Parts: sequence; structure tokens; C-alpha cells
Amino acid sequence: MSDVLTLIVKTITQAPIFLSLVTLVGLLLQRKKVHEILDGVVKTLVGMTMLSTGSGLLTSTLTPVIQKLNEVAGVQGVVPQNFSVYGTMLSEYATAVVMAFLLGFVINLLLVRVVPWKQCKNVYLTVHVALILSSFLCAATSAAFGWEIVSVPTIVTSGVLLGCYNTFSPAIARLYTKDVTGDNYTLGHQLQIGTGLAVLLAKAVGNPDEDADKIKLPKGLDVLKDVTVAMAILMPLIFIGMGLAIGESGIQELAGSNQWIVWLFLQGISFTAGFTILLAGVRMFINQLLPAFKGIADKYAHGSIPALDCAIFYPLSGTGAMLGFISAACGALLAMVVTIVFQMPIVVFPSPNVVVFDGMTLGVFGNKYGGWKGAIAAGFVTVFLVHLLVVFLYPLTGVLYGGGLTYSQTDYSLFWMPFMSVLSGVGHLLGLS
Repeated sequence: MSDVLTLIVKTITQAPIFLSLVTLVGLLLQRKKVHEILDGVVKTLVGMTMLSTGSGLLTSTLTPVIQKLNEVAGVQGVVPQNFSVYGTMLSEYATAVVMAFLLGFVINLLLVRVVPWKQCKNVYLTVHVALILSSFLCAATSAAFGWEIVSVPTIVTSGVLLGCYNTFSPAIARLYTKDVTGDNYTLGHQLQIGTGLAVLLAKAVGNPDEDADKIKLPKGLDVLKDVTVAMAILMPLIFIGMGLAIGESGIQELAGSNQWIVWLFLQGISFTAGFTILLAGVRMFINQLLPAFKGIADKYAHGSIPALDCAIFYPLSGTGAMLGFISAACGALLAMVVTIVFQMPIVVFPSPNVVVFDGMTLGVFGNKYGGWKGAIAAGFVTVFLVHLLVVFLYPLTGVLYGGGLTYSQTDYSLFWMPFMSVLSGVGHLLGLS
């Protein structure tokens, strides 16, 4: 029986399947015809799979080059990389992680139903991100209070924290997403607070009238306003630049039998392909999920909206996303230099997750509220700060500390680091840790 339950839990917590089930329930509640239900469920499943495939390409092409750069630098440090550190937790503590996730999801639904404020009626649907956060909370709360990870206190505490965060942080996001989405959906990731900070920064330094997507480029360069073309030109150059910093011998190890410059070029093109697949998947599943979600909202959580993956927002400003990505990469590199030059206890290497996913999201909203200057400032300053704060985040991760990997995304540094520092202080005062 336990094996069957484990299989069911592992199946429904797969993001494509979970969101397809959400679409199915929503369409059934609206009494849609069979062919309409089939169309919606299949396109949600395929669209989410495309998003996951695209995201995987982004990470898989960039990560080995960055890791090799870290190796060549010859220092002891940490790479903020969500998927890798989540895999480590899941391999050892899957029971705690999944149970805390399920408890958090139930609490989110209950809060959405009982909290009277419209701003807080947000159903968190970014399943894979919630699972990653669940793994962090299990590691961090067990370390703070000296509990076993697979224990009732750790699971319950982590689940409650997860459910509250997944309800109330999207409420913060609605303050800045409603003007671009019509308040039909909001951000549900680990970027809500970080992007809010970036929006304030963009307003301070930029002008929304200077929209990056409306920048008049010289004739012949208009093609660069197409984000796919721009990235297809930019990314190979970035990869080749990192390759030159590493050296021919180091890159040749990664390239195998391929010529190393050609391999770097193709990595840049693969990165662009991943991004293009991701955007196509976003468009496909969002067109099915939003109408279907109306059935759930009307039936069980009237007035609620879905909180969705950050990739949903990339198409809102292709140029803004690109500027955010470039400036985020610069901010991450500067943070690495600072941790080395000032001999900080931990050297923080650039995070592919933060540079790509966070950077592009920050760029979109930075551009919305501060034009092209806002996009650049949002990506650079926020990501620089996030990387520096990893120095203080990393020691809070208990069993994961010392493994060379830690959690990425803005809110881990900007929200969970100070929050868990307080909990650790409480645990110390109580003699639990």
C-alpha cells in the first residue's frame, strides 16, 4: 500500500501532470465537452513539458562551463543551483520533502478560501519550485532546531511555512504584476520579494516611457529586437568569452572530440533553442490553464487567481528580459570578484539559475516600471546583492553545508536567509541547536 501511495505522490507532483490535473478539474467543473477537455489537458501537458525541456536546456548548456570556470579559478566556494541541491535532498529525504510539500499545498488552498482580502487569494501552481522550497525548509528548520529531517516537527513546521509563503508572497507580487497581467495571474516562484525590490529600484533610476522594446535601433539592427535572433548572436559570444577565460585545454575536456570554439558556439545556440522552446511551451499551456482555472476559482476559491512560473512573464518584454539577463550576469560576476578580493569565508560563483531565470524576470519588470535603465539596474543590483547574501545563506542549510551547492533565486537570499537566521537564533537560545 505504501509503495502505491509513493508512486501516486511521485506522479502527481510532476509539474506537467499536476497542472494537467488542474486543467482537467477546472474544465470538468465548467461542464466542458469531452473534446474541449481533451484539448485543454493535452495542450497543458505538452506545453509544460516544453517549458521543462527548455529550462533543462538552459541549465545543461550553461552549468558545465560555469563549473569548469569555478574549477580553473582554484578557490573553495559554492554554486547556487536549485535543481542540483534539490536532487541531493530528494535522494536522501524524499519522504519529508514530499509530505511537507503536500501539507503546504493544502494550507495554501485553505488560506485562499478563508482569508478575506482579495490580494491574498492566490493559488500557487509552480509545483517544482514549491518542491525545491520544501526541501530547503526541511534542511533549514531541522538545522535551526536540532530536529531530524524526517520527523513530524520538521515536516509540520516546513509545511506551514511553505503554505504561508506560497499564499502571501504572491500577494506582494500582485502589487506589480496586476498592471501587466490585468490581475488575471501573478508571480509564483522564489522571486516575488526580489522582483518587488527590483521594481522599486527601477522606478528610482529609470523612466517607463523609455521602453526597451521600443528602442529605435539603427537600420540593419532592427532584427535584434527579435529576442531569439538577439540571443542567438549574444549567447555564443558569452560562451566563447567564458571559454577563453577557462582556456583551450579546459574547454576541450568538455567538448570531447569537437573543436572547442565550435562546441562553445553550439552551446550558445543550444541555450537559445532552450529559451525558444520554453517560450513556446509557456504560450501553449497558459492559454489552456487560465480559462480552466476559472472553474476552480468560481467553485472553491471565488476571486482567486493562479500564481505561476516566472517564465510566463518573459514574452511581456523580450528586450527587457535580455537586458536583465546580461546585467544579472555582470552583477553575479562582480559579486564573485568581491567575495574573492575581500577574502570572504565563502566564495560565491555565478548561479545559472539566478542569472538566467531571475535575471530575465527582473529585466521584464524593471523595463515595465523603469524602461531600459530600470531593466539594467534591476538585473545588476538585485543579482549582485543576492549572490553576496549567499555567504550568509549557505551555513543555514544544515546537512547540505559544505557540499559546494546551495539554493538560488532572489527570495532565498532576501527573505529566507534573514528569516532562518532568526529561527536559528531562537533554536540556539532554547538550547535545541
